[in-house]
Amino acid sequence: READDFKNDQIGEDDLVDVAEEVMDLASRWHSLGLALRLKSAELDTISTKNHTDPTECLRDMLLAWLQQRYDFKKFGLPSWRMLCQAISNPVGGNNPALARKIAEHHYPVNDVE
Repeated sequence: READDFKNDQIGEDDLVDVAEEVMDLASRWHSLGLALRLKSAELDTISTKNHTDPTECLRDMLLAWLQQRYDFKKFGLPSWRMLCQAISNPVGGNNPALARKIAEHHYPVNDVE
């Protein structure tokens, strides 16, 4: 893909299925990934309670909250593939740089991954 195809690589609620498919292997780390995506602890606790701690459902609802910008997006930026990859690489988040690279290859040029 050309660099122009990635215009900020912003993603939203309509991308939930695509995002969930990419990160399903991290369901057991959904809470940590949510923190790395800058969701507040109270939001994550509500998600956990709602889903009776089922990790797959918690992951889906956490991703939805992130895509709906239920965090300080003005400070941390809008949801994007780049932000997701950075969170997945982060030791607090997924701690999975290999998965982040795989997702990056699907969604933006590898040489842009920081």
